[in-house]
Formats: sequence, C-alpha cells, structure tokens
Amino acid sequence: MASVTMFIIRPEAVMLEPHQIEYRITDDLPDFHRDIRPHVLEALAPAKDYERVNVFWFNRYTDMFVDEIGVLKGLPINVLATEIYLNNLRVHAPELLEREGHAFIHGPAVLFEHAVYL
Repeated sequence: MASVTMFIIRPEAVMLEPHQIEYRITDDLPDFHRDIRPHVLEALAPAKDYERVNVFWFNRYTDMFVDEIGVLKGLPINVLATEIYLNNLRVHAPELLEREGHAFIHGPAVLFEHAVYL
C-alpha cells in the first residue's frame, strides 16, 4: 500500500484542503479506478462525470479532476483551481494564454500531489 495527498479545492476556498488516500499499486501505478476514483467522485459530488486535466504545479505535472459540465450547471467559478489550471500555459506558453484568453474551472476541483491517472 502507498498513500497520496489529494487536495480538494472548493470554489470559495483560499487554501487547499488536504486528504491522505491509501491505494494499492498495480504495475507501479496507483489503482485509480478501485482505490482513488471513489474519493474523487465524493469530493466532486453531486457530479457524476468529471474531466481529468494535466496541470503543472510546483514544477511538476500532476492530475486535477473537475466537473466536466460545471459551467453548464451554473456552478461558481473556482478561482484557485483556475489559477492552478492556467499555470502550465503561464510557464510554458504565455503567448497562447494571451492570444486565446483562458477558461475557468467551475465548481469544486480535486488536485493530487503527483500523477495518479495514466
């Protein structure tokens, strides 16, 4: 067994909310669907579907999960999750951020300290 820190980011949050998750490792990867996915769904409730986004956070790529139709549901903008989401463009392609603007994350988000989904 191993553990990973999962951070819940609520729309009104100014800080990350850490939670430790235990998981089994299969072929050197976390067993996402069995051990980690239920925690993601609980944190994003009532969302039934989510989208995985690759983010660049603290100088490494990791996984963040968001409600894939949060904007259509009228969920509030999540400023902190949006900032984390946009960091990859800020660091690696600022011209794209300037040219295309940026999208917002709506509703809660779940960020992991390292990649959990491959």
